[in-house]
Amino acid sequence: VHFVETSFSNPKYVNNASSAGAIGHAQFLPCTWVGWGLSGCSDAQSPSLMNPAVINQYGGFGVDANGDGKANPWDVNDAIYAMANYLNHNGFSKDKRKALFGYNRADWYVNKVIKYATQFAAEATILDNGNDSVVTTIDEKNMIHADWKSFYKRMKTVMRAPYVHGG
Repeated sequence: VHFVETSFSNPKYVNNASSAGAIGHAQFLPCTWVGWGLSGCSDAQSPSLMNPAVINQYGGFGVDANGDGKANPWDVNDAIYAMANYLNHNGFSKDKRKALFGYNRADWYVNKVIKYATQFAAEATILDNGNDSVVTTIDEKNMIHADWKSFYKRMKTVMRAPYVHGG
């Protein structure tokens, strides 16, 4: 999903709202992020958008994954955890296609996510480092998709370590 939505956080997509108004690393609609019950939820500039208490009150899916007190759709950790939260809510463990369809209601989208997830899994080695984190190592020389190479290089530069989701 992360690759299909923003080519693994390509700034060209992350820093601009989609034509539907979706924002951030995971391209959430602001109302899905903060909760559809909040009046004015579509305002991507609203301070309420990043308030975990407001998100909880209105049933949004935004997550403060890094513990900074904000659920920020432009923070990659928060966005990835929110994406997982939303997919889990939609039953990903029972029916991946149905959960993905809930993320974007288009069969072409579901097919595209599954296609790239399969390709990415074939190119990555997933290791459990024992800290409830997953370390993804990638053979950069044999990557078939240029955006994956670009993402991996961005993550290595930003994190100065292997790409890790979780811990």
